[in-house]
Amino acid sequence: MMNSRIKLTLTAFTISFLGSLPVGVLNIFATQIYMSGTLTGTLLFIAGVLIIEALVITFTLKCAQWIQQHNGWLKIAKITSLLFLIFLAGWYWFTPQPEAGISETEMMSYGIISLLTTGLLSGLLNIVQIPFWTGWNLVLINSGTISKTAQNSEQITFILSAITGTFFAMLSFIFATSMLTEWFTISTTILYQRILPVTLLLVAIWQIRLFFTSTKIKFH
Repeated sequence: MMNSRIKLTLTAFTISFLGSLPVGVLNIFATQIYMSGTLTGTLLFIAGVLIIEALVITFTLKCAQWIQQHNGWLKIAKITSLLFLIFLAGWYWFTPQPEAGISETEMMSYGIISLLTTGLLSGLLNIVQIPFWTGWNLVLINSGTISKTAQNSEQITFILSAITGTFFAMLSFIFATSMLTEWFTISTTILYQRILPVTLLLVAIWQIRLFFTSTKIKFH
C-alpha cells in the first residue's frame, strides 16, 4: 500500500513538473510578475493557477473516460489553445513593453485579491491542461497506477503531488529565465518583444504538427 502511494506521488509530481517546465502562458505571466521585482505577487499568482489546476485534475480524473468518448471537446480545447498561443505571440511582438517594468509597491497596490484573481483567470485560460491531464489520467488508470474507483485519499495524494510539481516547475522556469536574462544582459524589451513571441510561435507550430499527426493516425 505504501509503495503504491509513493509510486503515485512520484508519478504525479514528475508528470506535472516536466509538463509545466517548458515555455507556456502561465510561466510567461509569472516570470513577468517576478521580474517586476515582486516574489510575493508571483506566489499569489501561482496560488491562483494551482487552485484551477487542482480543479481541472479532479474533473478530468473523474470524467477522463467520458471526455475520451466525446473527443470533439478535446479537439476544440487543443485548437483554442493553439489560437491563444498565436494571439499571444502577436500581442507581445506588437505591444511595447516598458523597460523598467513595474515596481513591487505598484504591483502589490493591486491587492492580494487582484493578484490571486489574475492567477485564477490565467489558469482558466490555460485550456491546454484539459487534454494534457485527460490523456495522462487515462494512461494512469489503464496502467493501474490509479484505480478506476480511486478512493478520496488516493485522489488527494495525486492532486497534491501534481500541483506541487507544477509549483516547483514554475519557480524553476522563473528563476532560470531571470538568471539567463542577467547573464546575457538581455533587456526586457528584447526578451518580451522578440525572443518570447518567436518562442511562442515555434511552440504553436510544433503543437499544430502534433495535432495533425495524431489526427492522421486516428483516421488511418
